[in-house]
Amino acid sequence: PLLEARELRCEREGRSLWRDLNLRLLEGDRLALVAPSGSGKTLLLRAIARLDPLADGRLWLQGADCGAFRSDAWRARVLYVSQHPHLIEGTVEDNLRWPLRFRQHRDHCHDLKDLPNWLQRLNRDRNFLQQSAGHLSGGELQLVALLRALLLRPLVLLLDEATASLDPDSTRAVESLLLHWMATRPVACLFTSHDPAQEYT
Repeated sequence: PLLEARELRCEREGRSLWRDLNLRLLEGDRLALVAPSGSGKTLLLRAIARLDPLADGRLWLQGADCGAFRSDAWRARVLYVSQHPHLIEGTVEDNLRWPLRFRQHRDHCHDLKDLPNWLQRLNRDRNFLQQSAGHLSGGELQLVALLRALLLRPLVLLLDEATASLDPDSTRAVESLLLHWMATRPVACLFTSHDPAQEYT
């Protein structure tokens, strides 16, 4: 499996949100977590990304135990995208280029060539890249966060309500882009949703 989790357990304030949770993601897998608010969906994604601690359980990536990876190296391969992304000051393009300065992402700079095609799939033109990040709507912030994640070429993409702020047409465009992106790479996607009909499941 690309990613494997065994016997994961999460506790908050003395209450067990989930326990004995196991999952395996193979290349090309798209797994949706559909559950009510407060059930721990976000905590699971953050725990898999090693952003929050687990009460118990182990994680493996391509057969290697998570302990073999530095935290930043793991998060570069198992990438979490928040429902409420934070951007730096500047333009959309500034935000897309910003992570590429870091050592673990420098070899991804050539992926910027994919941006025109991705923007077209999202029904945006190149002028979108010059918009101020401070003036974007909630849905546009989610689009930028998704594009930034795709540029970083993770092996496992963890999407937390990635289309929650989007209208139906934009949601379908995101689903189409994700399917296209996954069809060309040996990757997997785990995402949360309140919509059991989410099309990229």
